[in-house]
Amino acid sequence: MLNIILIGPQGCGKGTQAQLILQKYGLIYIEAGAMIRQRALLHDKKSDILNHLVNQKGILLPDGIIMDMICDELDERVSMEGYLFDGFPRSVVQYQSLKEYLAEKQIKLNVGLYIHISDEEALKRLGGRRLCAVCKKGYSIFLEPQRTKCECGGELIKRIDDEPAAIKHRLEEFHNHTSPILQLMKSDDILKEINGEQSIEAIFLDIQKQLDTLK
Repeated sequence: MLNIILIGPQGCGKGTQAQLILQKYGLIYIEAGAMIRQRALLHDKKSDILNHLVNQKGILLPDGIIMDMICDELDERVSMEGYLFDGFPRSVVQYQSLKEYLAEKQIKLNVGLYIHISDEEALKRLGGRRLCAVCKKGYSIFLEPQRTKCECGGELIKRIDDEPAAIKHRLEEFHNHTSPILQLMKSDDILKEINGEQSIEAIFLDIQKQLDTLK
């Protein structure tokens, strides 16, 4: 069983690498950002709060709310192959809580893959990110400068949290709250750092080298 935490600042390419990992290793994908965005679309009081905090203010949700969502997801989606956690944990409390929850189920975290990029690179990448208004598929104007519409025909828009001020705030949140997790992963001897400023193919090759040693 292979259980992976994929960690890194916004714009580091976690989503792209996550899909490549899933295709090769057949894991269940636990992606916190998508879970939160889906919950925020339900148009009730709780979804309004989530939307205000995450999409408008760029603030991390309280640990208890996130853990409840993650635990519910794990209970519903039992896997014999393992899990890939993307966008979670984002705080020391979440990391410790996840370890305790998995330990109760006799599941071990095998590796924390930290995809590292500079803040300057993150600002550049996120500033060029676009989202389909219809199907929510993501694109980059740097990778596809000629594209004006999604494959489904939907208009491409810029997310509120991809505006420069919001990006800078989220990077500060990452450094303040998420970076300390790296020290805990190092102490647990599961941290593996990946250079995120390479090509997509080179990054995945480095990831495969790390994961294949765990088999």
